[in-house]
Amino acid sequence: MKRLGVWWVPLLLLLAPLFGRMPLARDIPGYFVPIRTLTSARMATGELPWLNDQNGCGEAWFADPETGILYPPHWVYMVVPAGWGMSFEIGFHLALLALGIGLLAKRLGAGPWGQLVAEAATWSAGPVLTVAGMTNNLDTLAWAPWMILAALRKDRWSVPLLALATAMAWLAGEPELWAVAVGVTIFATPHREKALAGLGLGTAIAAVQLVPFVFWVLSGDRGSGATMPYLFGAVTPSGWLKILAPGIPAYGKGTYFVESLFLSAPLALCAWLGLKKRWIWLVLMVGLALLATLPTIGGSGIYLFLTHELVRYPSRFAVMALVLLLPFVGTGVTRWLGGEGRIAGAVLGAGAVVAGLASHGPWAMITGVVTGAAVLIAGVMPPSRRLRAAVLGIGVAACTGAGWPLLHVAPAHSFTLDWKGVAGDGRLYTPPPPAGSIWWLAEARHGSHLWPLGYANLLGNVDLVRTYAPLTDAHLARHLKRADRGPAGTWWLDMLGARWLVLGSRFDVPGLDPIDVKKGLWLYRNRRALPEASLWRRAPHPGLIALGPAVMTISRPRPERLTVAVSSPAGGDVVLTETPVRGWRWTLDGRPVTPHLGPGILQSFRTGPGLHILRGTYMPPMLVPAAALSLTASAVIVIWLMVAAVGQKDRAFSTT
Repeated sequence: MKRLGVWWVPLLLLLAPLFGRMPLARDIPGYFVPIRTLTSARMATGELPWLNDQNGCGEAWFADPETGILYPPHWVYMVVPAGWGMSFEIGFHLALLALGIGLLAKRLGAGPWGQLVAEAATWSAGPVLTVAGMTNNLDTLAWAPWMILAALRKDRWSVPLLALATAMAWLAGEPELWAVAVGVTIFATPHREKALAGLGLGTAIAAVQLVPFVFWVLSGDRGSGATMPYLFGAVTPSGWLKILAPGIPAYGKGTYFVESLFLSAPLALCAWLGLKKRWIWLVLMVGLALLATLPTIGGSGIYLFLTHELVRYPSRFAVMALVLLLPFVGTGVTRWLGGEGRIAGAVLGAGAVVAGLASHGPWAMITGVVTGAAVLIAGVMPPSRRLRAAVLGIGVAACTGAGWPLLHVAPAHSFTLDWKGVAGDGRLYTPPPPAGSIWWLAEARHGSHLWPLGYANLLGNVDLVRTYAPLTDAHLARHLKRADRGPAGTWWLDMLGARWLVLGSRFDVPGLDPIDVKKGLWLYRNRRALPEASLWRRAPHPGLIALGPAVMTISRPRPERLTVAVSSPAGGDVVLTETPVRGWRWTLDGRPVTPHLGPGILQSFRTGPGLHILRGTYMPPMLVPAAALSLTASAVIVIWLMVAAVGQKDRAFSTT
């Protein structure tokens, strides 16, 4: 009789909404819930959301893979409330990852008990549960073991299955982890020709979104020379002790990315035993771990060179390194239960005890000390299968106890802004969060209700000048940099069209009217904010405002459709406060025109006297050829799967 395993345990998260609760870890409430809500609402009406006009003065939406528009598991949000959808998304992908890790452990030689422990280790490991709060990372990560499993197959199913897993990993929404998973798959399989074919077909299937994404990156602020954000949160050498004790300080300067690396001494010991003589896998993990640590050991320049300033938060490489370690927890269980690992157990156990004593917080201290002592005792005593099995149970229990609170399953709450009059009345500007306050603003409900971070503004029908997308359009990034200078940047602020401002201090600036104050934050009305479209006597110039007389009407039935009717006795330049995202097409009185790109995000169109109609339509760049490539690759995979299925039936018939 086959074992059911324990991979399905995360599906119990689906019970949380029955009690009015849902996962609210990290970026879920202020980032992913609004993203899923906006995307599903528009898709439910039968349209694909190409553009989001409520953030960043108009930003690419379809091109951002984090939106998950084409990822089938995300479509559940169209039929269920956000609490149910998020519980399903996290529970399903934790279960999918655990099942894949368990099967990979079995493929690498783990026995039934090893497979069971590998599954449990996966849904209890700190690095896995901490990225559940950044759901696109978890969703992509869940497909990594399936990519490796498909690449290790020797039959005709290998290529199509690898292609499907590769495409799903991309569409899940985390390009950086996807790229690492692709590299690991090539490195880990001896069948590289077939692996390259499967990876290539999978990439072609995802081309419909991948190609616009590339244009988005090329137009963005990544690789702009602002090196510090790319180095934040690297793992310090001593920080790797966090694998053994959850309370060890682990990160370098700046914001951390991975809250927990905890695996526990028993599971780490099994992973070490399972890795014996598997040099390829060991090299992979060491290489990824080194990338995660480079900036803290004087290798910042090397890190930036290797990543081309495209990968923020080096500790994300630590996540992949530890996920690759999980199948070997399963292969090492047999060795541990068979009596091996006495010396390694003594070393790891003693290290965990010391790390536990150095931990911050009593529970972290107890967790490290207890799991370390259990391994140390079992290692020095005569081998006992029952004792060693109990130690494994302690390790899984410790991981679960330390990890599952990271999901922060709590009552759902509203994100409507507390400022009255702001919703639906023009754009809102907030400067970058003050140093040291970003986590307070993000985690405290009253903070995010007054100073919106992420995409919380979408739930309150507020247009936010800033964007918290993974990257910002380069024009907008330069514009915001000047506007953020304070009073010296008021012209740039006015050109953003921000009618409302939330600031952390009281200012007396002409044109800014204080409206309200709450918890030390001030709401201002900006009387000098430029409208979405205006007529100027001449093209915009920094510090200059030269508005001309005109009658204008603006129509925007959808974010991707903009119509401006302007009537003027003298003509001039129609100026738009719309980020010049690549993909806009403009006509003036029915004739194609190209805008003049002014300072920052401003775009202008020269017109003569009289009535003129300016129309803009947005579509992701190269969408049609990319979609054709995706359809062609999908057809190839369907035909391949049909041929493989027919061949398998023929072989089964011939054997009978």
